[in-house]
Parts: sequence; structure tokens; C-alpha cells
Amino acid sequence: MNDVKLALLGSPGAGKSAVLVRFLTRRFIGEYASNANSLYHKRLSIDGRQLNLEVFDPCSQNSETRCILEEPVDWAD
Repeated sequence: MNDVKLALLGSPGAGKSAVLVRFLTRRFIGEYASNANSLYHKRLSIDGRQLNLEVFDPCSQNSETRCILEEPVDWAD
């Protein structure tokens, strides 16, 4: 089984969390709290192979203490 770690990066308010939650749950949620980091897990089967997917969705606010860009970039594959 393969493990893949992704960091979701982009402009604040672009809809990154909405697209991610839609992919993971097949549901759309229009509003998110952007003041906390989130880590999502999903087990996928692609071409008969099992994959453990972890996605780090960092907060969008500019608080230096809670939203440090280097952490998700270093953590991700």
C-alpha cells in the first residue's frame, strides 16, 4: 500500500477546502472556517492498487503563529 502526502496551497478564498471536501465526501459545503489547519485522510483504490492519501489544508489567514507555509511544504511529498 502506498502513502501519499499532499499540501493544498493557493490564494485565500479560492475554494481549495470546498474542492477538497467535495472530492473526499462527494458533498459540497459552502462555508469554511479558515483559521485552523486541517488534515484529511482517505483510502483510495486506483487501478486495483490501494493508496493512503493524506491532505494538509493550511489555514488561509495571515497569522504567523498558526499558518506557517514551510510546515505543509516540508511535510508533503
